[in-house]
Amino acid sequence: MQIIIYFDSKTNAYLVLNKKFWKIPFKLSLKSSFSHIDSHNYIDEKPNKYTYDILNNNLGILSNFGESIFNFEFGYKNKQSYVSSKTIDTKSKLHLHQPYLNLFFDYLNFSLTVKSSIEFYRTSTLEKQLYTLSPNLSYKTKNKKWKFYIKGQDILNLNKNYIIENIAYNNYFEERTVSTIGGFMIAGLVYKF
Repeated sequence: MQIIIYFDSKTNAYLVLNKKFWKIPFKLSLKSSFSHIDSHNYIDEKPNKYTYDILNNNLGILSNFGESIFNFEFGYKNKQSYVSSKTIDTKSKLHLHQPYLNLFFDYLNFSLTVKSSIEFYRTSTLEKQLYTLSPNLSYKTKNKKWKFYIKGQDILNLNKNYIIENIAYNNYFEERTVSTIGGFMIAGLVYKF
């Protein structure tokens, strides 16, 4: 089998909107991106064309209570990935839906951040649901030279991490589960000179 790539055509678009409200202590954030790839190639001297479309959206609301000990952020992330071949008449779709809630506490020299989300992966053949929780606790001394911290990354999934993705190659598509780094906890100490 001989594969010769003819050409790729790529289009990208981005939209970022941030609006801070002055009368109410909130900020609205919207991030959106779109990528479109047309690829033409020849497999065994037969033309092959596939398209790859990726749409990412993130809508979030952040509190801004000023000197308050508590702030939060919540929102929704969405990713849609479509791969299709015009020649072979095959398609692959991946949807990722991710509602999230992040909490921020600051009191005296203590700081606590808790990031949490639920990720729903779905393709035409695979489904996966993943709960994530990532806490971070730190303490700074009064002179701010020392910082002690305990940080957790995805602590609910210490040994069962995998995600779903779809990928297009020159002669085939693939929907697969991919192992990722498991969650972890780490403690540390920082000193500023």
